[in-house]
Amino acid sequence: MSETVLFDIDSTDDFDGNVERFVKKKNFRKLPKQLEELKQEITNGIFNGTLIRKMEQPIKHEIYKLRMKNEDTNDGKSNGYRIVYAVMADEKLVLLVTVYYKKEQTDVSDNFVDGLIEGYLLAQNDIEEED
Repeated sequence: MSETVLFDIDSTDDFDGNVERFVKKKNFRKLPKQLEELKQEITNGIFNGTLIRKMEQPIKHEIYKLRMKNEDTNDGKSNGYRIVYAVMADEKLVLLVTVYYKKEQTDVSDNFVDGLIEGYLLAQNDIEEED
């Protein structure tokens, strides 16, 4: 039986860079596996975390923040990862916006998150126009 995919998943360069840094510099080897499990949930329309806000621009989307345990340490969720992602339901897309380690960074600003989303959408539009 084939599983129906409800949402595509993509990520910003910031998200990918942070994951790479955590794995290489911090030696957090379990993070990729944790992210794959998260992506499975998201693909099936399961959006865990806290809904931070709903936005209409540049396109309609909802922004979530998820607390995730760092399985490479024994610190629990309070000192684990924070994953910010945007659900663009009309486009059937979930954008992994940023990930940060709570012991390094306490929060990210709305402007920072909005800038990453807008930058991603602009880059996607440039790619589509070149095709």
